[in-house]
Amino acid sequence: MYKYLIVICLLGSFKLSFSQPANSIKPQTPQPPFPYIVDTLVYQQGPDSLRYGVTLTIPNGAGPFPAIILITGSGAQDRDETIFNHKPFAVLADFLTRQGYLVMRVDDRGIGRSSGNFSQSTTYDFAQDVNNHIEFLKKRKDVRKDKIGLLGHSEGGMIAPLVAASNKDIKFIILMAGPGIPVYRLMAEQNEAVLKSSGIDSLAAKDYSVFFSAIMPKLAAAPDTGTAKALLTAALKDWQLTEHPNRVMATTGIHDETSFNRYVSLVVQQVYTPWFRAFLLFDPQPYLKKLHCKVLALNGSKDIQVIPASNLEGIRSCLAVSSTKHYQVEELPGLNHLFQTCKACTFPEYATLSESISPVALQTIGDWLQKEISAK
Repeated sequence: MYKYLIVICLLGSFKLSFSQPANSIKPQTPQPPFPYIVDTLVYQQGPDSLRYGVTLTIPNGAGPFPAIILITGSGAQDRDETIFNHKPFAVLADFLTRQGYLVMRVDDRGIGRSSGNFSQSTTYDFAQDVNNHIEFLKKRKDVRKDKIGLLGHSEGGMIAPLVAASNKDIKFIILMAGPGIPVYRLMAEQNEAVLKSSGIDSLAAKDYSVFFSAIMPKLAAAPDTGTAKALLTAALKDWQLTEHPNRVMATTGIHDETSFNRYVSLVVQQVYTPWFRAFLLFDPQPYLKKLHCKVLALNGSKDIQVIPASNLEGIRSCLAVSSTKHYQVEELPGLNHLFQTCKACTFPEYATLSESISPVALQTIGDWLQKEISAK
């Protein structure tokens, strides 16, 4: 959800500070007693026999029920996708269960009660985790096998199509700020938007975005860190020759040989990991074009991490040539990457807002489910 933003901020050599509100519980965080069953468990599944820490929220009454698996965004996430005291997945699970859906939310591998090595895992490993969750649900008598869906946020919104493109058990997916263009392009746009939101000159931010887009796929594809450092060093020197020094310094912090070397080492250290390399080279479009299930794709108009215009259009154009005939692509006004109603609409503001998820976003999801899936 925000791991790659932290990297970008390091790349740009500007700092973000967050002030945590005094209260630890946000107003929307669900509190007992609940009008549904809450089942906390650990199950073991998959070729690696991983253990997964799970919370199931199950409607009262006679089942079986349609089921939704929630898929977290980037970074090491717990089952509630907790960020700055917000628990958006707990809010989503509460809302969806009250609509008649059995909801499964899971700790990422290596996090909470789940086993596995998160730092050595990639998006493709996380997709295997979701396939394991599907197999787990299919064994339960309280689950409608013909109505299993996925809801993914941010990176989870690229994992959902990756899974659904080849898994016929998935009947619907909901993408919240999911990518619709190659990730290196998404991140170049993200760099530009985040830099501008921090007060960097728009021309400098644009130049850095162009530089980022050109060099990052090459770094991710490099066979080793030595090659990656050599590639970045050469690209930076070429860029410095053609760009105004003040713009380079504003976006990278480079002003002498020491800062140049520090920047190169920091970027390669951040990029040259299993997750980031696979992430940078990921293209969601082939998977979106293979979808056969129903799709709801949402993005906030003020999202500076997954820019709505390019990504929603990418999703829309792919779905238009896919096998699915039931899809809705919508931009929700005034919402940020976390689907909060924002004011400044900057990254640091996530922590200061009391709203975890806009009621408009929740209602949009609920209305679409009622129309296209129906819990009955």
